[in-house]
Order: sequence, then C-alpha cells, then structure tokens
Amino acid sequence: LEDERADEILSEISTEARGETERLLAYPADSAGGLMTTEFVSVPEDITVEEALTNVRNVARAGRREAMHTVYATDARGIVRGVFSLRELLAAPHGARVADISWADVVSVPPTADREEVARLTSKYDLVAIPVVDDGRVLGVVTVDDVIDAMVEVQTEDTQRQGAVAPLEQPYFQAGFWNIARKRGGWLVLLFVAEMLTGTAMRHYESTIASALSLMFFVPLIISSGGNSGSQSSALITRALAVGDVELRDGWRVLSRELGQGLALGAFLGAIGFVRAVMWGNSSDLAAVVAITLLAVVLTGTLVGAALPLAFTRFGLDPAIASSPFVASFVDIAGILIYFSVATRMLTHG
Repeated sequence: LEDERADEILSEISTEARGETERLLAYPADSAGGLMTTEFVSVPEDITVEEALTNVRNVARAGRREAMHTVYATDARGIVRGVFSLRELLAAPHGARVADISWADVVSVPPTADREEVARLTSKYDLVAIPVVDDGRVLGVVTVDDVIDAMVEVQTEDTQRQGAVAPLEQPYFQAGFWNIARKRGGWLVLLFVAEMLTGTAMRHYESTIASALSLMFFVPLIISSGGNSGSQSSALITRALAVGDVELRDGWRVLSRELGQGLALGAFLGAIGFVRAVMWGNSSDLAAVVAITLLAVVLTGTLVGAALPLAFTRFGLDPAIASSPFVASFVDIAGILIYFSVATRMLTHG
C-alpha cells in the first residue's frame, strides 16, 4: 500500500491493533518479523500445570486463538526457556511444574530471517508454529498456514522469473493489461538483444558457412542441446539452493559434479549426433564437427547453468533470475561460436 493509504487504514483501527500493526510493519514483508502474529501463549516456567491451564483458558476466552496449539515457558525476565504443546499440557499432572513438561530445545528464528529460512526450519522439524525470538524473548510466532501462504508466493515469483517475467503483484486476471506487458517486455527486449548477438556471431563465419552449407542443418540441434542442458542444471541448482541442499560453500563441489554430468551427457549426445550426420549422407569430417561441438556445447551449457544461480546468490540476487531463457540465450551465442570455430578449423584448415 502507498503510505497515505496505509496511514488512512491505521487511523481507522483500534489503538491496540494499530500499535501491533505498526510493530509488524517495521519488518520487511518477506521476513519472519513481517510474517509473524503476536497472538501466542506464554506462561512462567515456575508455575504448576493447573495454573498454566488457567492462563491458557483466560487467553482463549479473550479471543486470542491464533497459536493456541503451542505454549512457551519463560523465566522471570521473559526469556523463553522451553516449549510444549497444548496436548502435553492437558495430559500432564496438575501438580507438575511447567518447567518439567517443557522441551528445552526451542527451534526459533530471528525477526530478520527470510521466509525461505522460516519454511525450511518449519518443514525440517515438522512444526505447526515457529517462534520469532529477539534477545531471547518471543516477539511472535509464524504459524504453518502463514508459512504455506508465503511459500506459494515464493514459488509463484520464482516460476515467473524462470519464465523471464518480472513477478506480478496481483493475480493474473487482476493485473492490468499494460502492467503485464511491461513485466514481460523488459525481459523480452533483453533476450532479443542477446539473441541478436547470435546472428552477429554467425556473420563472422560467413565464409565457413558458404563452403559447407550442410553446417546450417545442425545449428538448431547444436543450440537447443546446449540450452536444454543449461536449463536443466539451472533448475536443479536453483531448487537445491532454495531448499538448502546446496550452499555457496559447495560451489566447487557443484561445478565438479556438473563437469562430470556435462562430459557424460555431451559424449552421449555427440555420439548420437555423429551417427545422425552420417545417416544424412554427410562426410565423416562434418559428422565429427557435430559430435565434438555437441560435447563442448552441452558441457558449456551444464557448467553455465550451474554457475549462474551460484553467482547470483553470491551477489545477493534471486537465483531464479538465472532462468531458462537467460541461460539458453547465453549458451546459444557460445554454441554458435564453438560450432563454427570447430568447423573452420576442421573443414577449411583440416
């Protein structure tokens, strides 16, 4: 919302609700602080279960039921010391102390944690709510339904970015015609300019093409193989980064693994390309050009597709920007340069 509209809405709600809303607005919308609710239940760790049940009932009667399923035990300074479920509270002896039924290992996040980290921890530990803690004190909790909503939004944005579309702020049918066109047009122009470089690269090898026109029949095969291999790597690494399977410190391990993948897949496609070229009646030299180029292009595409998401993450950018069209455009240019460089050396100077 614009600032004026936000101030207008805040002026119309109660003082208590306004104060709570302003505290939440202090955090970015995609952070734990922006996602949390301040409606949670905490009780002193030194009271009895019976007293804790009374506290919980009072909270429920007051209408604050957002996160009633989890209760946090705090010390005299308000520092969280443990956590237990409402079910565990109901099953415990009434004379037992809260500290005795609490789990001391409290999984929490700071208010500045991003929504992906919140979702990762919630999923890893099968939580229905995760506390947002600052200096040991619970500021609020992020419930699993809010985590799901946030991750649907993340997936939507990533899917749009991977299709070279700037994320839409509204649902598709609610977004304006020219707003959608603007979101798509920027990337299309950028990719169009990048693909123009492919034509420029081909003009540089005009004499090679003129001496062996059959080379042109394999251009779609070459550039699509490189683009496809790059898109595969980009999708795999982008997703691995998103779910925490891969971290920046794993960069060299990722690239060495993708190097092996690129060599294996490139050799396989190269062999198929060689056989196909010979079956079309081309010379063994031209078939060898196709095979060698496929190996090199698939290897290049695989490494570029893996490296770009890592590089984008390193510089604080969304790795989803390293989308399939982006990788494909880059590899198209590299594929043309590799293909006609190999052809020039093997067919005109061989």
